[in-house]
Amino acid sequence: MQTPTKPGTILEIAHDPKPMGYRQMNKRTRGWGLLATALLGQAVLAACGAGTHRMLYWRNDVQMVNDRLTMRYDPAIDRLTYFGPIYGPNLLHIEPDTIAMRADPEGEYRFFGGGYSWISPQRATQTTPELGWRNAENELQDWPPDPSIDRGPMLITGRAVGSFTATGPVGLAGLQERVTHALVSDDEARLDHELINRSQETVAAGTWYNTAFSHQDVIALPPGVIRIAEENEAKRAMIDSILWIDPLSGWQTLDFRRLRTNQDAKIYIDASIPEIAIWRDRMWFHRKVSAAIDAEALANAGEGSVAVYINKGLGIFEAELYGPLATILPGHSIKTTEEWRVIRNERSSVGALPEPQ
Repeated sequence: MQTPTKPGTILEIAHDPKPMGYRQMNKRTRGWGLLATALLGQAVLAACGAGTHRMLYWRNDVQMVNDRLTMRYDPAIDRLTYFGPIYGPNLLHIEPDTIAMRADPEGEYRFFGGGYSWISPQRATQTTPELGWRNAENELQDWPPDPSIDRGPMLITGRAVGSFTATGPVGLAGLQERVTHALVSDDEARLDHELINRSQETVAAGTWYNTAFSHQDVIALPPGVIRIAEENEAKRAMIDSILWIDPLSGWQTLDFRRLRTNQDAKIYIDASIPEIAIWRDRMWFHRKVSAAIDAEALANAGEGSVAVYINKGLGIFEAELYGPLATILPGHSIKTTEEWRVIRNERSSVGALPEPQ
C-alpha cells in the first residue's frame, strides 16, 4: 500500500509507455503548476502518443486520462464526477451546484449525481430481518445512508499505470470500502469494489454501485421480468408508457424523454449477470458485472441485481448494479468487478450493444 495522497498535493504520473517517474509539487509554493496543468493537459496528452496514461491530482479531484477516455473522482464526497471521452460528453449526470456545496456538516443527505458505491441490502425484509442499514444506535434505518458509506471521505491509497484506489472509513456496520478505478483501453474501464469486514462479527452484505442519469436519457435493461417495489397501477402505467422491448436481442429500453408523470418508483431485474446501459448524448455507457451472482438471494433480501430508481420530482435517476450477497468473516473481504464500455451510437438503438448475457 502506498502513502495516501495528502490534501493540497498535485501529483502527476506520465507513461509513454515507459515510466517517466513522477513530479510532486506543493500547492502553496507551486500554485502556478495547477494552472499550467489545467491549460496544457490536453496538449501534453496529444503529444505523448499511443499508450499514454496520465494521472493528475489537483484541487479536490483525481483525474485519470488515456488516449481517449478520462475519469475524474472527488474523494472528499466519494463521487466519480466524470467518465467519458476526453472532449465529452460526460456519461455521468452530475449536480454541479450541489457538488460545490460539498457534504453537509450535519450529515444531511445531498444528491451529487455521478458514480458512487453503497452497501446492500438497504432494508430488512420478512425473510432477512437481520439485514439492512442501521444508524449509530444500531437500529434498523433504511434512510438516510450511513454518511461514511455514502460520501466517505475517501483517501487515495494506491496508484498505478492507468488506475487509482480509494479507501473509505469504517462504517457503522464495521465494513470498509475500497474501490479501484482503471482505464483499460480507449473505450473500456474497470471498477473493483471491495468490502472489508473490520469488525469482530460476521457481516452479511454485498456491493452496490450507482451511476446517475437524467430525464433526457434512455436506459437499456437485460431480458427478464420487471419487478416494481411497492407496485401499484400508477407505477406500472408509468413504466409501461416508456418501455420498449427489442424483439431480436431482448434488451428492454426505458425512454425517459417520454416520462410525463412525477411518480417515483424503483424497478428490478433479477439477472444472473447484472448489466445495464445508459444512452446519452449519442453514446451508450454499458456496465456489466464480470461474474454470475445469485439473483434470487438478492431478491429475497428486498433488492435485485439490476435496478433503476426514478424520482422525477426530485430530479434523481439512478442506474444500479449489485454484487452478490455474501457472509463476510472478520478480517475477510469480498470484491465485485464491473466492466465499463463506451459505445458511440448516434441513436438509442440497442443494436449497438452487445448481446445481453
